[in-house]
Amino acid sequence: MNKIHLEQVLTYPGLTQKEVSVYLSSLGVKRPTPQTISKEVSIPRPSVYRILESLVEKGLMGKVKEDKQNVYVPEDPRSIVEKLKLQANSVQNVMDELRDMATIYRNRPTVRFFEGTEGVKRIFQDILLLDDKELLAFSSIKELLEALPEYNDTFMKTRIKRKIMAKIISPKDNEGIKLQDVGEQEYRKIKFIPAELARKIGVIGGHVFIYKDRVAFISFESDKTSVIIENQALANVQRSLFEIAWQSIK
Repeated sequence: MNKIHLEQVLTYPGLTQKEVSVYLSSLGVKRPTPQTISKEVSIPRPSVYRILESLVEKGLMGKVKEDKQNVYVPEDPRSIVEKLKLQANSVQNVMDELRDMATIYRNRPTVRFFEGTEGVKRIFQDILLLDDKELLAFSSIKELLEALPEYNDTFMKTRIKRKIMAKIISPKDNEGIKLQDVGEQEYRKIKFIPAELARKIGVIGGHVFIYKDRVAFISFESDKTSVIIENQALANVQRSLFEIAWQSIK
């Protein structure tokens, strides 16, 4: 695993990318001081000093005096894992209280906008996070697979593992036919838009996902725009429209 990937994995709330870089560099330096680490990470020495002091406060570095000079000793890397566990447990302990505080927002739609590929991934992450056992979708399977082949594969495997049933209405294409053939074992049901209707409405230029109390929209146009609307009433309307369309397709 290269250093860049390590930095991406270790960066989390409460630990900045520069702090991660300094911490990792200190693991490979024989005598970690602001000066020696500064040469490794190409960050000015005063800045490295401040970062090291911050890591000391966060319990990820120790500090000792050697020849009237501060030497910073990195704590065992496992301490990062323990710190994350403690943070997760702390948040979990107040989860009910946080949800109660959010009551004011439950009766009005919450809209979130995203742009780019990462924004699209956020929608798939949201679907898995809520872990609803049914996902409804108006979606071009071919376009989805072409736009996000690797991530879509990861999403589908996780969805199947969690036994989330996906019901999809899609234009008919070879990719959709292949998935339809293995639909039951992969918790998927697909119905294709009738050929006559497909000719009438033309190309479907977006994707709609309905799950739990949310409706998500994705466009793979140049800006890759994504939207999540969180509102039970609106989700119910979209769910009803989906079921009407589903039942009408033979």
